[in-house]
Amino acid sequence: MSYYLITRINIKDWEEYQQYVAQEGKESDVFELEILAADRRPLLLERAWKYSHNVLMKFASKENFEKWYYSPDYQVMLKYR
Repeated sequence: MSYYLITRINIKDWEEYQQYVAQEGKESDVFELEILAADRRPLLLERAWKYSHNVLMKFASKENFEKWYYSPDYQVMLKYR
């Protein structure tokens, strides 16, 4: 069964964030992940929004998500988020 991850982030340094994006692309095949949507300007209908970016990711399974998130490579990537 597919597993989805929704992230809400604030990007303060776009140059540094590009390092994160570049590495993430390399991992998509390994962990069977797909970026379904990435929106820098979501339509806000209610309440205040503190974030600059939304990302919706799809993994082949929860196990693949956990392998990706807890992998040593991704833990290094977290510093760019």
